[in-house]
Amino acid sequence: QVANLPQSKHAHFSVPLQDGTILMCAGWPATNRCDLYNVGTNSWTQVADYPSPPVYAGAAMQGDGKVIACGGE
Repeated sequence: QVANLPQSKHAHFSVPLQDGTILMCAGWPATNRCDLYNVGTNSWTQVADYPSPPVYAGAAMQGDGKVIACGGE
């Protein structure tokens, strides 16, 4: 079973990263919180906040490992 998110949300975006963690940001209720999920330890860690609290944004990892996010409302 996956550990519960520290903050319940939906309409967020998530991106699997090169190190095996999963980045999950934004969502509803309106939040700019970003968390990393570590599959190995089954735990969440809060990381830097997203600049604004978008809902329904999209994101992708670029070839250099950086994440680009766009869209939302």
